Amino acid sequence: MNLQTTVDIQQPKSRISHLDSLLFIGSCFAENIGNKTLAYKFKTVINPCGIAYNPISATNTIALISKNKCLKENDFVFNDDLWHSLHHHGRFSQQELDKTKTLIAEEIKQGYNQIVVASHIFLTLGTSWVFEHIATEQVVTNCHKLPAKHFRRRKLSIQEVTNALQTAIHQIRELNSTAEIIFTVSPVRHLKDGLHKNQLSKATLLLGIEKLQQVDKTIGYFPAYEIAMDELRDYRFYAQDFTHLNELGTNYIWERFCETYIKKESQALFPALEKLHKALHHRAINKETSAYQKFKAKVLSQIESLEYKLPFINFTKEKEQLN
Repeated sequence: MNLQTTVDIQQPKSRISHLDSLLFIGSCFAENIGNKTLAYKFKTVINPCGIAYNPISATNTIALISKNKCLKENDFVFNDDLWHSLHHHGRFSQQELDKTKTLIAEEIKQGYNQIVVASHIFLTLGTSWVFEHIATEQVVTNCHKLPAKHFRRRKLSIQEVTNALQTAIHQIRELNSTAEIIFTVSPVRHLKDGLHKNQLSKATLLLGIEKLQQVDKTIGYFPAYEIAMDELRDYRFYAQDFTHLNELGTNYIWERFCETYIKKESQALFPALEKLHKALHHRAINKETSAYQKFKAKVLSQIESLEYKLPFINFTKEKEQLN
């Protein structure tokens, strides 16, 4: 008896191995799945400008990293004793402008280095609602708690979504013509405006992507939103806020992601990597004891075995954790 509606997933042109490089840009769901690939030692870069929820902000991120652009002083605002970029997450904000600029420049460079070699680029869209900075008439990524009077909130049209994504694709392909580009709509619901307007927002994103795919058959789509709505039709897969997926729900979509995109040879390494993760989470009371030294030798042996299987993967961080 089949008690679940299974979502069909478009197959990619190529599957991912540990030799490939991945770039994730977009909402917090991009970070959830991107962090999974990092944990399994794929060469991954996630949101070099921070989380971007809407299509224009995601496209702005692509623009900044594809141009390897250094921001100028007039690109920043000062608020609550911190310097902010309206196109970057608050994690970049510092009390000194030079420190803010340095942090941003370092991650933009990292993003540029990744976009030119990436085999797969995933863009996850969360909402079609945007905030426009009235003074500059630009859609911002983060308002940084500036007064509400500085911004105008509105919902993008389907055509605006399509136009933004077309721009992002063009910028990517100018640098990397072979990267496989995959869009997805985040399953995280934005309930501030109610369920109905959340659905309208998600529908706008879906229709914008569909319109793009009608003219560009190379664009991929991973149905994270549809899997959450149809295969995970139960609140036990959600966190206490009933909007974000919990660990169980995220892991389920991760499994569907792996089935679609990750090569079997790479998936075969997951159990050994999981075993290593569990060992590294062991907290020693005293690292000077003979018991810990035996444990350390055992874990180092696990790492050496993985290094032999994956000579192209760097396990320096894992070794440092043992010291």
